[in-house]
Amino acid sequence: MKSSNTSTVWPDSLAQYKAFFDANPKYARIPEKEKIEIARHFMSSTYADPTNDWAFKWAFSNSPEDLRMLLVDILDEPIDTISIGAGDALAGTPSDKQATLDILCTTTDERQFIVEMQTTRKPDFRNRMFYYGAAAIHRQVKTGSKAYDYEPVRVVAILDYVTRHGQVPKGKALFQYMLLEKETAEQFGNQIRLYMLELPRAILSPDKNKVEEWCYFFKNLPNFVGVPQDINPRFYRIMDKLRIDKMTDAERTEYFKSGLDEYEREDIAKANYDYGREDGFDAGLEKGRAEGAGEKSIEIARKMLKKGIHISDICEFTGLSEEEIARL
Repeated sequence: MKSSNTSTVWPDSLAQYKAFFDANPKYARIPEKEKIEIARHFMSSTYADPTNDWAFKWAFSNSPEDLRMLLVDILDEPIDTISIGAGDALAGTPSDKQATLDILCTTTDERQFIVEMQTTRKPDFRNRMFYYGAAAIHRQVKTGSKAYDYEPVRVVAILDYVTRHGQVPKGKALFQYMLLEKETAEQFGNQIRLYMLELPRAILSPDKNKVEEWCYFFKNLPNFVGVPQDINPRFYRIMDKLRIDKMTDAERTEYFKSGLDEYEREDIAKANYDYGREDGFDAGLEKGRAEGAGEKSIEIARKMLKKGIHISDICEFTGLSEEEIARL
């Protein structure tokens, strides 16, 4: 955290954040000027940052219709209504690893959706996503049941950073994963699907599609003073929910606390992150794997073409561009 030349006198509007700092000895090392700067940084916007862990959970947990809109746009699946439940205990037995989720919701037809906002890079995040989905499936199967009956599970992660992939078309921000047969691309089933929306990858055109609109919302909301003309009116409700001046003092303190925690985690992550490694792989090894994945994508694309699958679907599944597929 960097200090500045701001005064050491706290404005009355920031008094509750001074009280928060004073009540937490772990922040005693931070100079008073810097504390004021930090408080101003987080609390001077009209809107709370929707990528903030607390703000994301608070806003969408209290607005099921907006959460439904987000899921419909990302998953492209019909969802009538959803109910939001406690996402803090997915483990099936006391010996299982407990999973603390941002949001866990269920549709009227019992499909389950896990929604995560992730701003700090974690090497094991893909493993964690799969574990969350598997745990959600596991807890649906009743003890003593002879049948493995359960409803599909979707894990949706919104990432404020990019991860490594094979060949990625420019502007592709949404990655969708399912279980497929290696050679024929036959779908194993509909049991589990994983989605990653990597916000920094989005290229926002004037005629934004629905996923791009969400990327624009998540990336830019804290910079809005009023309501910009280029944002779709369907976002007005969740924007109003995230207005800092409409929060209670307790809610503003929780938002500030979460933002400060993320600020610290980001500093630690930057200090410890080895830019030659990502997601637990050596950069050279990852490059080789990416090249192998590109070759496998081409092989799968050829088989899908022979089956008469539409090029746009092949692009979505393999990550290849239409030009690359046309050359096949």
